[in-house]
Amino acid sequence: MNENILIVRGAFDAEWCNACFDAVKKTETAAVGQGTKSNSIRRSNISFLSGAVRHAKLYVPLIKFISDVNENHYKWDLSDPEVIQFTEYNESNQGMYRPHKDTSIHSVDQQIVRKLSISIQLTDGSGYEGGDLIFPDQDEPLPQEDLKTIGTAIVFPSYLSHGVNPVTKGTRHSAVSWVLGPPFK
Repeated sequence: MNENILIVRGAFDAEWCNACFDAVKKTETAAVGQGTKSNSIRRSNISFLSGAVRHAKLYVPLIKFISDVNENHYKWDLSDPEVIQFTEYNESNQGMYRPHKDTSIHSVDQQIVRKLSISIQLTDGSGYEGGDLIFPDQDEPLPQEDLKTIGTAIVFPSYLSHGVNPVTKGTRHSAVSWVLGPPFK
């Protein structure tokens, strides 16, 4: 297993996970990159839970979790999390996301980049089939039984290739965010 991928079971409680569902007003078809919609790359519905003050019960625990994980594991220079993305993968369209990297530059002068990605499981694994979070470049697959437990957080460097296999039955939900910081040196 790659030591840069951190799996934390029970990182977020059921109340936090339910608050994610409650915050979603509507979902829309997810795009890839700068708004391109491509069924062959990504099939999911998303909702951005913007407003750290409005959604403080989501952002405060997330920021504390990120801070603790970074202090104890990565020790990177980080600044802010991006907006929380609620994601839904369902069987009706074999919801999936082909392997990709979350790297992006967030400023004109290239002084802010995505450094960490975090995915939080919102659906119990017994409610769907398929939908495995994968890291194709890793030597060993991740333990899916851990990843499919409600409240489990998976934290990894944004430069790692990862994806979601097609959901063949049911629906998988996750909350995703990315943490920004100055470029690696």
